[in-house]
This record gives sequence, C-alpha cells and structure tokens, in this order.
Amino acid sequence: MSAISWGIFQEEENKKLHPSITPFIEKEVRTGDFIMTRANTKELVAKSVIVEKVREKLLLNDKTLRVKFSKLLNIRFANFFNNSEYSRNYYISISTGTSPSMKNISRDSIKLLPFPLPPLLEQQVIVTKVEQLLTLCDELETQTKQNQTYAENLMQAVLKEAFNPQQKIA
Repeated sequence: MSAISWGIFQEEENKKLHPSITPFIEKEVRTGDFIMTRANTKELVAKSVIVEKVREKLLLNDKTLRVKFSKLLNIRFANFFNNSEYSRNYYISISTGTSPSMKNISRDSIKLLPFPLPPLLEQQVIVTKVEQLLTLCDELETQTKQNQTYAENLMQAVLKEAFNPQQKIA
C-alpha cells in the first residue's frame, strides 16, 4: 500500500514472496497499470497511481486493485480525478472499519464514485494543464526553499556581525 500512497508508484515499497511460492502471473504489476489501494488510513484509502516503471515479478497485494478503463477515458485524467479533493471526501465518507489507521473500501463503492466524463480531447487538455500547473508548483516550491536558505544564511551573517562587529562578513 505504501508503494501507492504518495502519488507515484514506489516499487521499492514491497515485501518479498517466499522463494518456495510460485507467483500468480496475472497479479504481476505492469508498466501502465492504474492501481488503487482498497485499505489504508481514511486520507489514503482508494488512492491511485499509474505505474511508470516496475521491475519483473512484483505482485499486487490483496489490499490493492488494478483498474482497467474504457478507451474513452484518459488514464491520467482518471488518476487526477481519483486523487482530487472531491474524490478523497467521497472515499472518506463511505470508507468502513473501526480503526482510524485502517479504513476499507469495496469495489462496489469505488464504482459508485460520481465521475465526470468530458470528451477524450477535453480530458487531454485538462491533463496537460494540470501537469503544467503541477510543474509550476514544483518550481515555486524549489524557489521558496532556496529563498528560505538564502534568508537563513543572511540572518546568520547579520547576527554574526551584530554580536561580533570586529569580524568582517565574507
């Protein structure tokens, strides 16, 4: 489940199958798969990813689902919508289980998520725009971190000068 929780498929988050067990090939994770968790914390239940790359013989566990879509649905559009605040709120509201650290959701509940379906071309336009905005957000986050580092270094230099005026700032 932790391989799916953070927005990108993390293949290193797995457990090894005992060497004496023969894996079910149909359960093998493949590049291009749309995978969802069906159990997790309430914030992460039904979280999805698209597998960009994966090594051989990595299997889905019993708490994940591989979902296949019609050719009328852009898989990236589906992933963005499934991980949107709207979908998160839906899944939180219908998840079951008494433990806050492990909520469950059924396949039937996932199928009942109200899902917009604009024409395929419009889906692609939306995906392109969202990806552009996410790239911009990443760039702004990097700039913010760099500016924080610069401000901290500047503050340390100012404090050093204030408390030790005989030393020159390099």
